[in-house]
Amino acid sequence: MNKNYIKQTTYYIIVLIILLFTSIVLFHNLLNSPLNLDVDELFTLNILYSNNLYDVIKFGNILDNHPPLYHLIMYFFTKCFGISEYIIKIPSVIFAVISFYLVFVLGKKIHSPVYGLTSLIITIVLIPKPWIVFYARGYILLLLFSILTMINLINIINFKVQNPNKVMPFKIFFYFIISSLMCVYTHYFGCILVFCELLFLFIVFHKQIIKEIIIIVASLTLLFGPWLLISHPNKTPTSNPVFTDWLNWCVFGNYNVYLLLLIIIVGILYYIYNIKTYKKEQNYAFFLVVFLFVFPFSLIYMIDKFIINCYQHKYLIISLIPFYILIANTFVILFKNKINLILILLIFCLLSAQKNIDVCESNNYLLNFMINNHNKHNKSIIIIDNYDKFIRQYKYHFDKYCVNKDITFINNFDTKQIIEAIENKFRENNDEYIWLFDTTSVYNIEQISNNKKITIFNKEFPSLYLVKKSI
Repeated sequence: MNKNYIKQTTYYIIVLIILLFTSIVLFHNLLNSPLNLDVDELFTLNILYSNNLYDVIKFGNILDNHPPLYHLIMYFFTKCFGISEYIIKIPSVIFAVISFYLVFVLGKKIHSPVYGLTSLIITIVLIPKPWIVFYARGYILLLLFSILTMINLINIINFKVQNPNKVMPFKIFFYFIISSLMCVYTHYFGCILVFCELLFLFIVFHKQIIKEIIIIVASLTLLFGPWLLISHPNKTPTSNPVFTDWLNWCVFGNYNVYLLLLIIIVGILYYIYNIKTYKKEQNYAFFLVVFLFVFPFSLIYMIDKFIINCYQHKYLIISLIPFYILIANTFVILFKNKINLILILLIFCLLSAQKNIDVCESNNYLLNFMINNHNKHNKSIIIIDNYDKFIRQYKYHFDKYCVNKDITFINNFDTKQIIEAIENKFRENNDEYIWLFDTTSVYNIEQISNNKKITIFNKEFPSLYLVKKSI
């Protein structure tokens, strides 16, 4: 039997074992995760209670401001398996496992099976958990289709490098069109990824591939344009503190951000130094990954106030896989000896093991969500907290980032005082609803909801409430 075949089969067996083990861990963690859904997941749940596909598309557009693909997939999934707070999280885990496999395929196409396997391990270690893997939203599906577009784009690049004078077979860029279409129909942010990929294609090949680029752009415009005409996405407010908080909390876990960036920089410099030892298509693929990490990241972060103010920074998710691929590249080229590579990966996994998100960090995330909504809609906020250190921290956040500072802090669990504060807010500002934030998750909010004048509208993990004014 061919040695190369045995080697390839061995890698796929290792990948299969890793994916099976990861799936078992993820589903176990899912079953032991809190039942509470946050505000965004409640949007998903409310949309899935629609009676038909028309309502799913209609209310998904009105309530969620996103293209319909994720909601349609979820609609058919829940029709088959029922609907509950656990069930609507299961597809995200499935999409995550598929994405992990596609990372291996991507790395293998860029360089080698070793590179693919290293990319897979690093992605599994660093992928945001539980925020993205268990999250009943379209972000992990967006990530899946983002990886597919990268794989198909590399297929286009490889063909043009190996066959510069031949006409590209239609099926090669047809696959890219389909994966790009799935990407943009999952989330509007997919448009930025596709734009960046086409820009890279144009920069590298210029006039050689202009016909294919025109066909791709025309196809996506015809197939996605009608949705843009009938949809009416509203702007979702964002604020700069979300960016750094989210990066530290979700993307990098407890690992040092600057160390990871240093690893990438060292890897890029080392690769450039040895660039002549690699094939032309490998060089194009490598710089594609660098481009897809740096360019969308810079585009959104630097000009968000001008162009993309409607998007929160968490949609930088499409830059995650290029980020992990670049780390893998550094490891592979600096530790070519397989034993050294395995040892360094084990150390890396131990150092970057994900930590559980404690109440303080979770509260920071909810606080940012509340600040965003407060800045946009000018709704009053009442914060229940029995710890002065939290109050000092929140006061700093609100003083620094809130546009309108209509906030009341209550540092005890006196139900009468809380109800009185809520009623005063309704009376003073004539609001239809206000935010109520219990930072400790200890106070029994049901004591307030039993009051006839107040009902709880939404609750998200662990302690953010939207209190509606009773009619």
